Amino acid sequence: MSEMDEQQRLDILYQYEILDTPREHAFERIAALAKLIFDVPVVLISLIDENRQWFKSAIGFDTPETPRDHAFCNETIRSDEVLVISNAEQDLRTAKNPLVTGEPFIRFYAGAPLITPEQARLGSLCVIDRAPRAFSEREQQILTTLASLAMDELSLRRKTERDWLTGAVSRGTFQALATKLFDSVAGTAGQSGLITFDIDNF
Repeated sequence: MSEMDEQQRLDILYQYEILDTPREHAFERIAALAKLIFDVPVVLISLIDENRQWFKSAIGFDTPETPRDHAFCNETIRSDEVLVISNAEQDLRTAKNPLVTGEPFIRFYAGAPLITPEQARLGSLCVIDRAPRAFSEREQQILTTLASLAMDELSLRRKTERDWLTGAVSRGTFQALATKLFDSVAGTAGQSGLITFDIDNF
């Protein structure tokens, strides 16, 4: 399969409507499990958009996002394989990274890409330590499995057509219905309109 270009990758990422959403229990559980298995201080489920790395779940890392050019995950999404950096101080790709030279002083990184059915790499599930360490092939397989679980959760959100609490259709479903409606009246004498309500602090 030919390599997907960046705009295609971004288009698929935005279809998931996941960026800037609140923390969710399913993703928090996957991150907590990774922390328990690998005994690391930092676990991140991150997504890479045009300019930033945004965290759907973050254990041991206080900021909700970083610039894309600081993101180790930006390297992870270049391949379907787990990216392992045993000592970030000695790796040419990361030695001068502000997250290595300053807080949180990353030394070890292992990230498994989040890969969609279309083979788009949206981000990663990564584990981070402040000391160099090795990462076995078995550990890489476990991390890949956990990343697949996170991707399954993303896919479930994408397929959900209605909000379970309100019964309102999801944004993606609404857009599809609206497009169909407007296409059906295009070129006719009829007119169409749209009324929206913004409920603050809902």
